[in-house]
Amino acid sequence: MNKLLFIIAILILNINGQNVYIFGFVNVKSGIGKVSYSFLQCLLDFPGLQMIKQVPSPEQTYEPKIKKIIKNASVIINQDFSKDIIIYTNVITTYTEQDLAIPAYIKLAYSMTECTQLDSSWVKRLNKYFDAVMVPDRYYIEVYKNSGVTIPIFELPMSLDLNPILTQPIKSFKNEKFVFGYSAGFGISKNYDLLIEAFKAEFSENPNVILKLHGLGGYYFDEIKNKIKTSSNIYLDNAVLSTDEYINFLKKLDCYVTFSKGEGFSITPREAMALGVPCIVSNNTSHITICNSGFVYSVKSDIVEPHTSNGKDYCGFDFNCSLNDARKALRELYDNYNENLKNGIKGRNWVKKYLPERLKNKYLNLIKPKKLRFGPENIIADSYLMTNSLMLYRKYKNIK
Repeated sequence: MNKLLFIIAILILNINGQNVYIFGFVNVKSGIGKVSYSFLQCLLDFPGLQMIKQVPSPEQTYEPKIKKIIKNASVIINQDFSKDIIIYTNVITTYTEQDLAIPAYIKLAYSMTECTQLDSSWVKRLNKYFDAVMVPDRYYIEVYKNSGVTIPIFELPMSLDLNPILTQPIKSFKNEKFVFGYSAGFGISKNYDLLIEAFKAEFSENPNVILKLHGLGGYYFDEIKNKIKTSSNIYLDNAVLSTDEYINFLKKLDCYVTFSKGEGFSITPREAMALGVPCIVSNNTSHITICNSGFVYSVKSDIVEPHTSNGKDYCGFDFNCSLNDARKALRELYDNYNENLKNGIKGRNWVKKYLPERLKNKYLNLIKPKKLRFGPENIIADSYLMTNSLMLYRKYKNIK
């Protein structure tokens, strides 16, 4: 009965003219492009769901309802959003001032960074134009606060379409040649350098252990290529993979490794866990959530370094691992593989909480709370939304 009343309330809300607009682009092969897809999947039952086109979304395979929303995405031309909710899903600096200044009833931003501080231009835009901001991991709530963000900050994990992976058999045996692997953009913060150095130190003389590296784009590709040119057991691939090809890449691994210096959410380790592939993960930023699951090999990552992106220094700091700890992780997982493989089922069950059907209630409570609370924290739960902002509370209350 409660569910029926909630659906009726949403329908009445839509009849009264309120829509929810996702303002960004969709691309399931890019981390930031998956944000819009996450919202579309979780809010698909909301009848007023639409998109505002920021840039064209590439043609990809989507379910019919999502494909229709993407196809019908509008370009802003003197449109009245005064009764609507707009959710900005791309990097905040990619929007023009005109985009940001659109008057809407509630304006929300989904935002993430990979280090300990936001650029001042991000802070200014968030505080000036938005009612609230959502971050994908609780680690970044304090980062955004300490950077000067004064609007409410909610944790809202990204949903992950893991079903194509979960239909695969879980990892249950070791390959004849042991395969470590990593997939990420080719940038300094992804820490390919440490992975390659640690692997060479432990396994360069062992032809029965190989390292497979896959990425797409990134200015650092040529540097990585040079670092492995004398290695006979390290393979590098720079190509766009289809969903099936990417799943096959993960399936052929015995261990997924990331020594990344900072992540906004980190999708690929969760995908490897969904296959039951043992993982080695640097224990920093949003990786802390994955490490705290207890189902991956966690590597201490507390060496503070200035944050670097595209070869330039930015504000804030990254976190590195020591070479000794990286080597130890590779060696211990290799030597004790069967013990680590036992975490496969537990890890697969843990990542299921990121499925759209598991997160749908949280996303719906963001746009139409089942219960609304004014309190000391900003929380999106399965059954309620709490905010410490009286202004935002009153806006949501008027929706009801």
